[in-house]
Amino acid sequence: MNLENATVSKDLLKDVVKNIEYNKIIIDYYNTFAINGSIAFDSDKLIRVSDRISSCNKFWQLDKYERYKIKDFKKTNLCRDKFCSNCKKVKQAGRMAKYIPALEPYRDKLYHLTLTVPNCSGNDIKRTYDKMAKSFKMLINYLNGNKKIRGIDFNAWHYEGAIRSLECTFKTQSYHPHFHVCIAMEHCLSDRVHINKFSYDYKNGYADLRRLFSEEEILIQKIWYLLNNDIKVTSASIGELQEGYSCTIDKFKDNDYAELFKYMTKETDEDGNILTYENFISLYYGFYRVKQIQGYGCFYMVTDDVDLDSLQEQYETFIQELREKENPEIVYQT
Repeated sequence: MNLENATVSKDLLKDVVKNIEYNKIIIDYYNTFAINGSIAFDSDKLIRVSDRISSCNKFWQLDKYERYKIKDFKKTNLCRDKFCSNCKKVKQAGRMAKYIPALEPYRDKLYHLTLTVPNCSGNDIKRTYDKMAKSFKMLINYLNGNKKIRGIDFNAWHYEGAIRSLECTFKTQSYHPHFHVCIAMEHCLSDRVHINKFSYDYKNGYADLRRLFSEEEILIQKIWYLLNNDIKVTSASIGELQEGYSCTIDKFKDNDYAELFKYMTKETDEDGNILTYENFISLYYGFYRVKQIQGYGCFYMVTDDVDLDSLQEQYETFIQELREKENPEIVYQT
């Protein structure tokens, strides 16, 4: 870690401007939502949210060192709304700073589990998520041994903990909530030899075989299906089920951190189109006060403590040397 990594690039500034332009759409949606009225949400509160987004990240306070052509960023105003493009990225960076140091000691044991359910309508997002959250808690109880399935030994997996992250993609009025999960366990997956309907990609108009599944993946697919459909999970019900829901388990890679800690919702649908007002309303209601990130087991009490002492010392030394040569001017810039 060094101060070069703390400099603000021109590309980042361009992204901020681009995000502010996108936020104008969200501001318009909030204002329309307030005008249309809602029994559940106060119109004045929605207007206040709109106002916060309109000023989000627009003004930066800087200490300006004219002689050395340096601007030292001090602070900006953030709205912290889940639909704000700037705040999404700030939140992602904060989560990565919070969780990655806690995950690194388990690096050799980490797996990336993706859990999906069939797409739902906008009106069913909340119900679908609630069912998924309840099912996931039960799945963790099987993995940690608190809940048993006769004939299946999850103790052999040596599960230690997990971090669960919610994401929802969409296309028109079809929504795809799913979990990205980082699991710490010592169990090695068996060979991928199984084929089912989730092995194929149909995007090009024909069945393209993309993936084989391990025995462990097939087991999780079936348990996940049974849990989400309120069917008792037993060895018999697992054996009788032909196929479950699409789930994958892979060794955790470096680029999976971004996948795990990215935003709950994107600005665009699966075809790259900006979300519509109808999408906005469905996602707002569906994920109102929903907790996106949840830790379990050895990751349950992860804190925000990150060792930045070394970088902070470099920064303070650098700024002190600057101030000995020049007093900065406090400026505000858009």
